[in-house]
Amino acid sequence: MVVKNAGALSPDYFLSYLRLLLSTRAGSLEEAKKLTEEQFFRGDLNRYGAYTKAAYEEALKRICNDSIQEEV
Repeated sequence: MVVKNAGALSPDYFLSYLRLLLSTRAGSLEEAKKLTEEQFFRGDLNRYGAYTKAAYEEALKRICNDSIQEEV
């Protein structure tokens, strides 16, 4: 997924991004989170602004809740 001057990204974008990582490269949510923060944000969660950071954090909450519900 390429981002070029895309402005603020939505939680849905990050849900898709994390799910893609989980299905192709990451064995766990922690690994997907680590890859996203290292490669997408290049170690700086504020790189794309406060809204995008908040959208990423919201996506993490949602995917964690989805994972918990799937276990039940």
